[in-house]
Amino acid sequence: MVPGVTVAAGKDLPFGTELYIRGIGKRIVQDRGAEIMNMKKKRKIKISSAKAKGRKLQQLVCEKISQILGIPWGKDEMIASREMGQSGTDVRLVGEAKRRFPFSIECKWQESWSLPSWIKQAKENREEGTDWLLICKKSRMEPVVVMDAERFFEIVQPYLREIGKIGG
Repeated sequence: MVPGVTVAAGKDLPFGTELYIRGIGKRIVQDRGAEIMNMKKKRKIKISSAKAKGRKLQQLVCEKISQILGIPWGKDEMIASREMGQSGTDVRLVGEAKRRFPFSIECKWQESWSLPSWIKQAKENREEGTDWLLICKKSRMEPVVVMDAERFFEIVQPYLREIGKIGG
């Protein structure tokens, strides 16, 4: 059982079946229920509270991108936080914002990290002409960014050349 990945289901759904649960996201059937019941007893955070944290991270990311680009963010703007439960990236970038900040962004604020499945989700939600970007956070920790290493080095190399830290 993997928190944030596993879902319990009846025997009519075989193990390994991928499900999309509205408001939750993709889950994989890996349990029949007893373990899930034990986990619910230990859970200290309500789903509404977890979603609020996720929304807060999405809004923080929107605000940072807005500051960098000088483009307003909000519901009907070129930079917006996607509603919980909607498919697609967590931060919606359109027009000039997408052209100048060409990333498809997934945001995860969770206490237990499941990087492989989050990376898979970020790659699956990547929009054409953009790079995937995963922003992760947990309580009492600053957000971190995860992206493809080769793409990171491609992006940072011109910057290092410009400030004279590398040659060529």
